[in-house]
Amino acid sequence: MATFVIVAVAPNATLDQNIVDSYASTSLRLSPTVCLVAEKGVTSQEVSLKLGVKPEGISGVIIFKIESYYGLASQNIWEWIKVKGAE
Repeated sequence: MATFVIVAVAPNATLDQNIVDSYASTSLRLSPTVCLVAEKGVTSQEVSLKLGVKPEGISGVIIFKIESYYGLASQNIWEWIKVKGAE
């Protein structure tokens, strides 16, 4: 699976609900405006459309596909990436 980072410029309840509806078992909330999701065989644009991020829908959102990563964070984040999001 690929890991995507969803970043909203401000908290968005509709986006949050769409993430829960679309990625209930493959998402990890990092903060009120940042979430990780995992899905196989899709692009960032396809994730965007699935979540309703489009000109006539939700805006103020950037979606990144992670190609590599490094950082210091809690162990549960690294475990989630290893289990759910490692490609």
